[in-house]
Amino acid sequence: MPPSHPAPPPVDDLDATLVEAWRLLGRAAADPASPLHTPVLATIGRDGAPEARTVVLRAFDPATRALTFYTDARSPKVAELTADPRATVLLYDPDAKVQLRLTGVATVTVGAAALWETIRASSRLDYAQAAAPGAPLASPVLVSLPTGAPNFRLIIFTFGALDWLRLSAAGHRRARFVWGEGGVSATWLAP
Repeated sequence: MPPSHPAPPPVDDLDATLVEAWRLLGRAAADPASPLHTPVLATIGRDGAPEARTVVLRAFDPATRALTFYTDARSPKVAELTADPRATVLLYDPDAKVQLRLTGVATVTVGAAALWETIRASSRLDYAQAAAPGAPLASPVLVSLPTGAPNFRLIIFTFGALDWLRLSAAGHRRARFVWGEGGVSATWLAP
């Protein structure tokens, strides 16, 4: 099946490349149909081994380079990020043939009560399970708590580096953007 949106030609301008990355991240947060809406969050496990899981991108703030994800306070990723906040987020759009790899740090927030009230009732059920995410179960039937609000958390991931890769028959392009005290530095990389 052909892609719904053919990949544009390779970009040869670093500023335009970063604008494109921002556009893709903004669309990913706003549009559940975007392939980038469900990226992979990689953390450092409690045993030092890498851990990775698919998450849902809820918001993107380009001014702070922050991505927001929802999570259950009892999830292993919360303990992992509390012990070591370093993380990587990997996003891939097969239609555009673009991969974004973001590296940075994540903070788990407490007290998102106002946001909790805006979440669909069906989604609130995810946080109202008596068993913690990943806990062994005797059967797939779940037992619900009266509310999931005490388990609801936000992960705010702020990236300091963005690796952008576009695959193209006309020539792959790869760029790296790193933010520091002096602003952003950008360079092309060998794909």
